[in-house]
Order: sequence, then C-alpha cells, then structure tokens
Amino acid sequence: MGGAFAEVNMDQSTLNYYDGCAAETAAKYRAVDPSAWQQQFKEAFPAGGRVLDVGSGSGRDLALLLQLGFEAYGTEPVEGMRTEAIRAFPKLEGRIFPFGLPVPEEADLGGQYDGIICSAVFQHIPEADRFNAAFSLKRLLREKGRLWISVPGERPDLDAGHRDPTGRLFQPVHPEYLVLLFERLGFQLVRRWEETDRLGRPGFHWNSFLFELDSVRGRPLDRIEGVLNRDRKTATYKLALFRALSELGTLQNHQAEWLPGREVALPLRLIAEKWFRYYWPLFESTEFIPQNNGEQPMCAKPVAFRKRQMEIIEAYRSRGGLSQFLMDSASGELPEPVKQQYQETLRSIGSTIKDGPVVYASGNMFRYDKGRVVVEAGAWREFCQLGHWIEPAVVLRWAEETNRMSGGRVTVAEVLNRLVVNPTEERNVGAAKDVFDGMAEKRCVWTDKALRTGYAVDHVIPFSLWHCNDLWNLLPCDARVNGSKSDKLPERGLLFQRKEAIVFCWESVKQRHERRFEYELTNFTGEKPTAANWQDGAFQRLVEAVEVTAIQRGAERWRP
Repeated sequence: MGGAFAEVNMDQSTLNYYDGCAAETAAKYRAVDPSAWQQQFKEAFPAGGRVLDVGSGSGRDLALLLQLGFEAYGTEPVEGMRTEAIRAFPKLEGRIFPFGLPVPEEADLGGQYDGIICSAVFQHIPEADRFNAAFSLKRLLREKGRLWISVPGERPDLDAGHRDPTGRLFQPVHPEYLVLLFERLGFQLVRRWEETDRLGRPGFHWNSFLFELDSVRGRPLDRIEGVLNRDRKTATYKLALFRALSELGTLQNHQAEWLPGREVALPLRLIAEKWFRYYWPLFESTEFIPQNNGEQPMCAKPVAFRKRQMEIIEAYRSRGGLSQFLMDSASGELPEPVKQQYQETLRSIGSTIKDGPVVYASGNMFRYDKGRVVVEAGAWREFCQLGHWIEPAVVLRWAEETNRMSGGRVTVAEVLNRLVVNPTEERNVGAAKDVFDGMAEKRCVWTDKALRTGYAVDHVIPFSLWHCNDLWNLLPCDARVNGSKSDKLPERGLLFQRKEAIVFCWESVKQRHERRFEYELTNFTGEKPTAANWQDGAFQRLVEAVEVTAIQRGAERWRP
C-alpha cells in the first residue's frame, strides 16, 4: 500500500532532520508509554473503526491503535522513520503510506476513515499550507468522523525563525486559531485539553483537541443575540460594530491577530473605515436621518463624527460620491484637504467605537487595547462562520432602530435602501480592464484561449457572493466562458491548474496600479505583497476563500 514517495509541502529542513536521525528519534518516542492515550483513543473513535495516524513517526501510536482493535493505518513522509517503525513493530508492514501533510489529492489511502490522529505534526507545516493540510484531513474523514489533533504550546527553545536547535520548524499554532480553522471546514469541537510534555522537558506543554466532522449542526449565538436584542439602544453604534465584525469575519478574517488566551485583536482603524462607508448613505440624505436618541439638526448631542464626514460627502457630491471616494482612497489619490479630513474623521469614529459599543456591549465581549478592538475568540469564530447571516439581520435591526429614533418619520424601507447601498454595485472594473486591454497577448485565464476580439472581466469569487471589485478578484476571460461560469465558484483543481495565469494577471495589475493593488490585497490577506514570494501566499488565501465560501454559502462549483 502507498507506492512511490510523494511530494510533500512540509518544511524540508524538518524532514531532513527526521531522516538523518530516524533511529535515535524513533527510539526516544517509543520510550514514552502510550497507555496514557489508550482511553482517549477508545473514547474518541468507534470500536473496530478505520483510523488513520497522520505522521505516524516511530509507529508507537499506530501499534497501539492496532492493539486496541482498530483497523489502523498511518502516513509518514520520512523513509527512515517508516523503516524504524516497521523494524520495531513488524505488524505495521503494509500499513504506512509514504505521504505527509497536506496529503496529495491523488493519493490513494484506501478510502475514508472513521477517525484520524494527527499528533505533533501541524507545527511543522508552513503557515501558508495549513489550510490545505486541514482540508486534506477533511477529505479523508467520513461525515461524523472524528479528528484527534495535538500541537505544542509555548516552546522556550525556539529562535526568531521558530526553529529549535536542531533546525526543525515549530511554527506557532494558536489553539483558538486551530479551532477556527477546523470549524470553518465543518468540524465541531467535541473536547479540548492541555497536557504536560511526556518527554519531561521543562516549560513544554501540549494542546489537544477532538473534533467531529458535522457540517449540518449549528453553534450557539446566544451572547451575540443578547447584545443585539436585549441591550439598551441609545444609538446605532452597537449595530454598526457587529456589522463591521461580520464583514471582517466573512471577507477579511486574516486581519485578526490571535492573542494569548481566548481572544483576538482587530485594528480599530479597519473597523472605523467600515463605519465611514456604512454611515455615508445615511448622512448624505437630504432628509435628516437620526442615529441616536433625540438627534436632530443642530441638536446638543449629534453623532460625534457626522459634521466631519459631511464635509467629505459635500466635497464628493459632484465627483462620483462614495464609490469614487473609496477608489481614490485606495489608489492614494485623495485631494490633500480631503485626505486630512478623512484622517480626522476616522480618528473621531475610532473614539466613538472604543468609548461607546466596545465599553457598553453587555457580557464583556469586547475591550480596547492600543489601537485594537479585542474580541472573545468564541464570538470571533461566530462572526467568521456566520457573518453572512448575522450581517443582514443586523442591517434590518439598524433600519428598525432608525425608524424608532425618528419617531416613525423615516420608514424602515427607506433606511434599508440606504444601508444596503454597495459602492461596488456597478461592477466598476475599469482599472483592471485598462491593464488587460494593454496586454500584447491576452489569454482566457480559465481556458488559456487567445482573446483576439473581445473578452469579459471575470470575478473569481462571484460578485453576487462577495460584492468585491478588488483588483486581485478580477481576471480576463473569454465572454462565453464567463457566461458559463456565471455565479459559480471555480473548482479547486482548476485554481491550481491555472495558478500561473492568475499570478501573471496579478503581477501585471500590480505593476500598473501598485498602490491600489497592494492596499486591496493586504486588506484581503492580512499581509502586504512585498515579500519575494508574495504570490504563493496570496494564492493560498484565494484558494482558502473559495473553499470556505463554497462551504458556507453552498455555491455551485465550475470548470470550463
């Protein structure tokens, strides 16, 4: 079983270490008594079920699984470790596949499994490959199958590059990030625990998790619902905050910084920029639309940032409104006076956020810390998982609250029409089209067909799903192919097949519209496209976004 050695994306220096020190390493790991995990394995997986040990290493846990009566197999990319495992446990002969993580999609591992063990492996995977690694584990599990995974906590022996003295990569894996990663793929957390190091190394500990693949069952939203439904409302600020977090969780979750403990931090400025966009259509109305109790023109306590933002709105009434403002801002082309007003407005909005809803939302869900809004990790995972459901509910409540604050003068329908205004509704793809028009030879990004007469600008993630006209999401496409794709998402294999063409278009657009491209891609990926290999990281984020959107939105997949 297994065949020839397969290419892996795990860190090469780490693989080289294990291959060169296989005998010594295997003996060290076999010396640890595996009985400590015996009860955990028996409780985690169905008796006699098929269980796969990913990264089986010395063979210790795989042998234990067989002893407990499971139909057990393993994967191990290092030949030396496979040899040592079979030497120590001859019954493992024919049961270890030569694959690492991510497990290649073409790999034949004998079908799906009732359970998977992935112990002390995930920390060796470069960050950009974590999603693919997790996705490959999902592919190997049956529905309701279970995943038992462990990763190290803080390690005192790592250098600045996250390597130990032997050169092995130990990329930190925040436990709350790991929960989010697998929950976004349809797993539900069953149990989590922290353990001491079985090798007795001081300062070392391990985080272990048991997940179940169950994409149907939901998660409780009681605390979020409590803030939205039961908190006293004197302004629309809490609704604006929840809307911003829903949008960030759905479209820009990589902007979150995972903190020690069960919290994440988001840049206050990023939330303020979204508030600026939300309130623009309300403020620009010729009929005054109040946004706190008792607010009227020239009243004593207006919305703190209304006056500053109105100055910008008036400056852009004849320039194209909000859509043009956002485009100018992303491209760094705001007139200097407007640019200064925008900075002042964002500071005012930021003060309103940190002194208002961050403080007064019930349940201590938020706090402010040095230019960041800190959110409970559990709540953040809900925004990431269900933001596309939470946001419409928040917008409706916002319209209802505005109707109440106006004494019924402003209708719910009128407010809704303004709140759902999307500055990208017109599908402004002009900047990308200018670049594609100037290409000496245009080819369809999906079929490689030469585009000699005309073409369409395709949204990789359909506009109907993300309303995103960012330059990274726009690619040249044959018009008929574009019509066939419509509102579907490209298949995973197609994305990898056309990676080179996608990256070429990105590089071309970046060369022509560098400021805007970098701004929009950074907002999407959380990383500036300045490193030598930025293309690979950005591509992996695109693949992740497509897969998660397909899972969350039930979108149809497509290939030409």
